[in-house]
Amino acid sequence: MIRRFTIATMTCLLLAVAGSGSARAAGDDEMFREAVVDGPADLVWRLLTTEKGMRAWLAPQADVDWRVGGLIRTHHDSGGRLGDAQTTVSRVVSLDAGHRFTVKVMQAPEGYPFAQFVEGTWYDIALDALPGGKTRIRCVGHGLGEGWARYATAPVFQQGADLAFGQLKKALASQAAEKPTLKPAPKPVPQPAKKSPPKRTR
Repeated sequence: MIRRFTIATMTCLLLAVAGSGSARAAGDDEMFREAVVDGPADLVWRLLTTEKGMRAWLAPQADVDWRVGGLIRTHHDSGGRLGDAQTTVSRVVSLDAGHRFTVKVMQAPEGYPFAQFVEGTWYDIALDALPGGKTRIRCVGHGLGEGWARYATAPVFQQGADLAFGQLKKALASQAAEKPTLKPAPKPVPQPAKKSPPKRTR
């Protein structure tokens, strides 16, 4: 399941979000998902796009070149080697830093179910900051095919994404718990007024 979790997150990212996502009608080759998570958009962006952020919830190994044309490589096995046959590889197709990006799957892990249908698909991800420190995440997946292939692969994506976004929620909660709480400044202690020395009389 952990392999499914990693590849499903990197490929479709939001096909299901721990039961809190919503779907809409999409084109024949599209799958759409959106969800609202507890966490500011800048933090969600870091968790989705940086090596440190991805290692906090997605995969124990991550290597990212976050620019158009750059590669995102992840490995679900902490003892594995990035670049081997079990590495998930995606390419950054477009980027609007802090707001949206598009990634295309170049390589699925060897032995991953329906890998032939996953490779070559691409995904548009967008973040919208909401009041109260929340973020709306939208994803549209393209190139997933139709007919029996789409029917067969959808549950795999959904199960993996359910697990993945449960992990993302935990990472957001952990980040919130680690955020230092500012203590109120101590109130000044009133000091007794200084008495003037008595005047000396001749």
